[in-house]
Amino acid sequence: MKGCLRTIRLWAIFFSLTACAGIPVRHAPPPVLPDHYAHQYNCPDLNIFWNERVEKGWIRVDGVLQNIWQNVLFDIHLYAELLDRDGRRLLFDPHYVVSLNRDGTQCFSSRFPLKGNGCRIGFSFDYHYADYGGSVEDFGVYRPRLGPCATDSSGDSGSPAGVPEEKR
Repeated sequence: MKGCLRTIRLWAIFFSLTACAGIPVRHAPPPVLPDHYAHQYNCPDLNIFWNERVEKGWIRVDGVLQNIWQNVLFDIHLYAELLDRDGRRLLFDPHYVVSLNRDGTQCFSSRFPLKGNGCRIGFSFDYHYADYGGSVEDFGVYRPRLGPCATDSSGDSGSPAGVPEEKR
């Protein structure tokens, strides 16, 4: 029993020292490389990289915001949205970022319940520059494999006009 308590104390001291020394104990966020994400959307000041998957009645979206020009952006409001075939918002998940990490990135994750007519993931966001305000709104397209967007009598696969399947 005495040896067990000594081991517990040693581990407690070790974790206390690493926390006090500022040594990270958690895993680092995923790297921001296009190879690690299935989708990328380029916007004027930010890139959005993301993956999505369907799991047990939920749609999970994991991604990273990346500052392209290294401008000083702050007060970023990112909205991950579940859209129907016509682009109407069914659900949204807000992410508020006061400022990006030192490397100009910020990870995000969203979960949406699987709805029958939800077939696209959209992104809209607002942000501000250090000197003046700016606002950008746009969206990426979810792969058409959910609900009624998977097949359509008109032959539309759910992709927006002018965006070929391989570019998404």
